[in-house]
Amino acid sequence: MSKMIRNIYSKYQIEKSGVELNSTDYYPNIIGIRRECKRKGVHNDIFCIIMKIGDINVYREYIGTTKATDDGLLIDDTSKYKTIMLPGRYKNYLKLSSGMDTYLSQSYPILIGIMKKGKGSYETVDCKTSYGVNLMHLKYRTVAKSVSDAICQYLKTEYAIMEIVNYAKNSVFHNDRRLFDYTIIEDINGELKFNNIIYGEQNA
Repeated sequence: MSKMIRNIYSKYQIEKSGVELNSTDYYPNIIGIRRECKRKGVHNDIFCIIMKIGDINVYREYIGTTKATDDGLLIDDTSKYKTIMLPGRYKNYLKLSSGMDTYLSQSYPILIGIMKKGKGSYETVDCKTSYGVNLMHLKYRTVAKSVSDAICQYLKTEYAIMEIVNYAKNSVFHNDRRLFDYTIIEDINGELKFNNIIYGEQNA
């Protein structure tokens, strides 16, 4: 079992940032919190699960990265730029398929960001063929085999992604729902910021 981490944020802070949570019982709100890259080669970000089960509110945090190449966890030789998934809310983006135990998969193509030399800045490009941008496990620093590898959202421990997948399975059992929103917000000087950009509304 993975070592528990002390919570850094809270449901209140995330809602205060402007994120609208789905309050359906057993539905896991999956949120990536992008933080400053203070150290290279480590997971600098936080993932949260927020879920309601009757009168009980579940809030869980996991260590990971929403920007693996910028954090130095993936060496991307497939592109001369650092690529990144853009902040915002992706409606029905993550999919649980039958027999899937170790990741949640991308359900539609997305825009990606190309990192510039300026710290923390990026420009968008259309990347309609960028499939395989999944939520999965990455423990050690490694080499990206594709552009999508570099953009994937990574949990530090295998236990963390398996727990999130189990939450998704529970939602399928209770709600018959295999698609889940994914939201990336940013921690800017200790304050959570949601840019209120919604992607994939046609998939809602």
